[in-house]
Amino acid sequence: MNKETKRFRHEFDMLQNDEMSYYQQLLIRKYQPDVQHWIDRLKTEDFYEKNSTSKWHQTDNQKRWNMIKNGHKTNQTTDDINYYNDNPIEYRWNNYGFRTDDDFNDSQVGVVTLGCSHTEGVGHHYENTWAYKLSKHFSQPHWNLGRGGKGLDCAYRLLYAFDDFLKYDKVFLLCPSPFRTELFTLDDAFLNEFYKYPQDFLKKQKAPSSIFKSEEMNKGFDVVQFGSNIRELLKHTSLINSLRGFVQNKGAEFYFVDLHLFPHHIEEDLVSEKECENYSARDGHWPIKKQHLVYKTFLQMYEGIHE
Repeated sequence: MNKETKRFRHEFDMLQNDEMSYYQQLLIRKYQPDVQHWIDRLKTEDFYEKNSTSKWHQTDNQKRWNMIKNGHKTNQTTDDINYYNDNPIEYRWNNYGFRTDDDFNDSQVGVVTLGCSHTEGVGHHYENTWAYKLSKHFSQPHWNLGRGGKGLDCAYRLLYAFDDFLKYDKVFLLCPSPFRTELFTLDDAFLNEFYKYPQDFLKKQKAPSSIFKSEEMNKGFDVVQFGSNIRELLKHTSLINSLRGFVQNKGAEFYFVDLHLFPHHIEEDLVSEKECENYSARDGHWPIKKQHLVYKTFLQMYEGIHE
């Protein structure tokens, strides 16, 4: 038996034994020989400054806040404005540049939260977010992998990238909006050309016309909005199932709800005034009550399984 045959049989045996991580190693070896560089890139392509704080973030910015205070394009009440004037938000970024008060480490078992700005908590005090409340309820470290403006591509990328580091027994996904696809390139040439003529790219598709580029993206990486409804339905379904399988293969529990499950003002009927404050987000994102409703929904799902 020659070396190539032996290698094939060895790799085939590994795959037959459901060694998914080994399959991923095969792909990395084929397409990106520097394994550690590849993994590190997945972790850090969109990180914010580590071990830092900031007053503003993404849509929750000074310009927008000044417009809100001056009564331009806002649903915020006077009480909302006074609340944030008296209690300004401080965004705290941990040792990997994620919004949580817990530094990532490989010794503690934490709770992972995945999603977009509603998970990251843009426009909210950290303590008012559904993700923080869940980690507090379980008295575990909070591994918050939520990223504003991102989709399921990002959720899978980050969970996979931190697989060799973070320990967890529960993962909660607030499924982001569709049509958020991540692109990786070796340099900016492709992305620059793409953004010159985005409509040429989309004109043959029934898709949202908006394509956005975050100012916080690093070289050779971006998030775009494109795709047909059918394609996105298949992509969403496959990524959710991939995340579920990935988590369950590690012996952890996986819970998810779609953010569209929470229509406008539904929280008014399902969250009482005694449960939490009822201010809007500073930038117009979901109000505190809806953040709390997500927390309650996930907790109810968890308790339903553990009765």
